[in-house]
Amino acid sequence: MLFPDPGHRAVPPLEGADPHIGRVGDLERVTELKVELVCDDSLIHAAVAALRQAHPYEEPAFDVWRLEDIQGR
Repeated sequence: MLFPDPGHRAVPPLEGADPHIGRVGDLERVTELKVELVCDDSLIHAAVAALRQAHPYEEPAFDVWRLEDIQGR
């Protein structure tokens, strides 16, 4: 799922980085989109690997959450 409303983030690339945008030590403000996906537990490592391969940043930011199926109310 893609959330089409952009968010904003300020990132200072650290010493030793090779930033995709900006320069080491300079605070860089970027506009980003949020993507969410749901996959089976058996696919999570492949999904994370695909995210890392497709993302232009050296260290993309993402969270992994396990969804539980709770029956009843």
